[in-house]
Amino acid sequence: MDIRPIRKSGAPGVQRDIIARGLAPLADDVLLSAAVVVSEGKLEADGGDTVYAGSTMVAIDLQSAVRPDTDRGRLVNQLQRSIGFQLRLMRMARQEAERRCLPLLLGPLDTEASFRLEGNHLLIDIDVFGHARPVAPPLHHRQASTRP
Repeated sequence: MDIRPIRKSGAPGVQRDIIARGLAPLADDVLLSAAVVVSEGKLEADGGDTVYAGSTMVAIDLQSAVRPDTDRGRLVNQLQRSIGFQLRLMRMARQEAERRCLPLLLGPLDTEASFRLEGNHLLIDIDVFGHARPVAPPLHHRQASTRP
């Protein structure tokens, strides 16, 4: 995929906006549509708690996602500073973690993302850690309290 076809669909200048003014609103979609997402993780007992630790890797083939004359170092720097892009990454990592935790409910996650360029690929690793707990049954299934 190339940004040029997106220009044909009514979003002119996306590539120019990425470099000139920072990330354009469609830049996240363009880059993440070219991504391959791989996830791993597991639940473990930690004392009386159940914790989830995992990692999601997002690999973006920049050769197919951006024009050849794109300053890739600058693009990576802008992506690292983009709150919107970071939020999208964290949501992706959380969705992957939640799938692995079923039927448990995953609480707030500690996350850390690292970016690196390897050849034509931008590799983003998102490490996640959080507590998981059983989902409470609906109120009508709970037994009445036997307290005096």
